[in-house]
Formats: sequence, C-alpha cells, structure tokens
Amino acid sequence: MANRDEISLSPAGDLWRVNRAYQFQDLDGNRFTIEDGFKTDLGSTPRILWPLFPPFGRYTAAAAIHDWLYRGRPLSRIDVDRLFLRKMIEDRTRMFRAVLMYFAVRAFGWIHWHRVYWVKWVFWVAGAVAAWLLWR
Repeated sequence: MANRDEISLSPAGDLWRVNRAYQFQDLDGNRFTIEDGFKTDLGSTPRILWPLFPPFGRYTAAAAIHDWLYRGRPLSRIDVDRLFLRKMIEDRTRMFRAVLMYFAVRAFGWIHWHRVYWVKWVFWVAGAVAAWLLWR
C-alpha cells in the first residue's frame, strides 16, 4: 500500500513538516505523493490526551497521509478514514489503538472535513471543565 521508506518529518512550530516527498497508494492502488514541505499536526489529538495518545508513533505515516488527504480531498471521507486504519495496521500499530483512533476520526473527523473549527473549541472547553470536575 505505501512505500517502505519511513516518512521523514521535522518540527515546524506546533506542526510537523514533511522533509522529502512520500509516496503511498490508496485501497484501489491509486498512487499519491505528499510533497516536500507539507505541514501536518499528525494525530490531531488534544494535548491533554497526549500521555495516552501522542500525536506520533507507529501511526505517524498514517496520520500524515490522513491529514494530506483531508486537506486535498481526492477521495471520499470514508475512504480516507479506511485508508488511515489500513495504514496503521500495516505499520503494526496495536490493533486496539488503531481501531480506537479509527473510530475517533469517524466520530470527529467531520469537524476538519467540513472546516467547522469553532466546534473544536467547544470540545476543548467541555474537556477542560470535565477534567477540572474530575480532579477537584
């Protein structure tokens, strides 16, 4: 499905920058290339959840591919999310984590797909209030 070379990234502020072009195939065998310079947040995980779900890991390439496809939209959202799951499994992400991350993008990916970013702040505030209530 994807090339066997690892994706090469470097920090770019709060994002990560692809250092060299990265080629991959979708589930139908169509080839795509993430160009050098593309910026991604990798796993779009709220910072409070990073101890459990860091934005990078065995799923780093899958997350960069997912971000690139969400931005350019050459495929349907369901196909992009399925490719994300398939790539995580291919890269030996633990099955529980891969399935959990897949369901997270299915549940919340519409925010990025439809670009209704204000909703992220509603979830962030709700999460902060919930955390405060749990730790008081």
